[in-house]
Amino acid sequence: MESAPPKKKFLSKAAVQHHNNACKRPMLLQQISDDEKAPRNNYPAAQHDEKYLFQTLLMSSEDAVPDQNSKARMKWSYKLPVMYCKVDVCQMTFRTTLDISDSQISRVQQRMVQNCEIFPRNMRGRHDIRPQRILDDTVDAIQAHLKSYNPIENHYSRNNFVLGNLQVIRVTLSTYSVRVPSVLDEEKSNLQTHMQQTKFTPQLSCSTAFYMRKFCTYNLCIHDESKNKGHMFLWNECDAKKGAHKVASCIYKFITRKYNPLQSGIKRSLVVWSDRCVGQNNNYTMLIFHRKLIQDNYFTDIYQKFMVSGHSYLSCDTDFALIENQMKNRFLKSPLEIPDILKIANMVTPFEVTEMTQSSFFDLKPLENYWKRPADLKVSHSLLFYQSTDSTQIFTKQSHSEDQAWEVFDIKLRSQMLDSAGIPQIDGKLKYHSLLTLKTGKQKDIAKLLKFLPALDKCFFQERIRLETDAELGDVDDEEVNLFGSPDVEL
Repeated sequence: MESAPPKKKFLSKAAVQHHNNACKRPMLLQQISDDEKAPRNNYPAAQHDEKYLFQTLLMSSEDAVPDQNSKARMKWSYKLPVMYCKVDVCQMTFRTTLDISDSQISRVQQRMVQNCEIFPRNMRGRHDIRPQRILDDTVDAIQAHLKSYNPIENHYSRNNFVLGNLQVIRVTLSTYSVRVPSVLDEEKSNLQTHMQQTKFTPQLSCSTAFYMRKFCTYNLCIHDESKNKGHMFLWNECDAKKGAHKVASCIYKFITRKYNPLQSGIKRSLVVWSDRCVGQNNNYTMLIFHRKLIQDNYFTDIYQKFMVSGHSYLSCDTDFALIENQMKNRFLKSPLEIPDILKIANMVTPFEVTEMTQSSFFDLKPLENYWKRPADLKVSHSLLFYQSTDSTQIFTKQSHSEDQAWEVFDIKLRSQMLDSAGIPQIDGKLKYHSLLTLKTGKQKDIAKLLKFLPALDKCFFQERIRLETDAELGDVDDEEVNLFGSPDVEL
């Protein structure tokens, strides 16, 4: 009987040819009727348990079970249904036809021998040793909860995709007892503050400049969640440092520019999110600053919340990523170029850039001296602070859980002779009155790089370098090539 390759069959032509070459009992290639195609059509759509049963019926062994310490292996025979008969095939043909791996075959055989299971059951997702497994009762409860909503028609069903009459359930947040801050509520402000990584200038592409100390520029981002807009506050190390007083001064400038003092009977809340940097955010200075904002009638309630360490990603970090993308492959010659980069970093909602000067930084030490700090208050141990006009107390929590009780601390005046109406103002005393002096070593390093800078950038650094003699400046090789690519060009 001549062999004729079938159009559609249970065994592929390649599998049959491989079997004919490897086995002594070749299989004929012949046409198979539709009734004989049933195993091929049904096997891929079968359940896992049905596939396990099908594989078990086609594998058998007549060898005795070897001892536990024995190296002997059992010989297995494999069969496939062809023409209502089971035909002997090799393991490779069996594995290729059923689209299973060697490890799957080994697991089924091991359970048949060691566990004496005649028809092993598929145990994927049915083990009881997984502690994080979702219980069936929980799954049923979730499904019952979702079915309680009114379904609406799925808009995908209007296309020509084979999705059936699927339905989508619209779940509203109002169903749950979770307070979600509304971005449309003008009487509640949600701010996020974060300090960007320090930027060093000038940036020159040579090994000599790489090992020299650079000039530092600081950028504080205040992201307004109600408008999804970032506000950048820039200053350099000669104007101010980057402690709590500087952060509070930037926030105060933002608040006084955006809000007016409240009228009688109007309420406004403020929520401030930040990381747990003790030197900038998580300290008593910021608590006193918020207390003064409440007293000046800018807000009636202020929540100061800190992110959990290791999970401190804020919207400010997204803004910083846009800035870093603009600064990539750029060589910043001086801090004068940074404001223009910040203004074009976000094309959808442009950043509002404010260049801080020394007249914008205030000293909050008088406020700290006016209010006495509670002796048992550990500011760095708490994640949540709350203050309001209803009391002069500070409420704290060491977590964001609603189940945890508030800890209450009383803040009192240091002297009973002081009048509460005479509390110093936030902008009552400036923090600095002249430019800060750079260290001598940094001035020398910057002075050696001035010859490679344009006139405008060179003038910026010369105003902040106070070295008088040429011996202090050090020697620079005049034959060195200009670091911006144009050799021996006088700028």
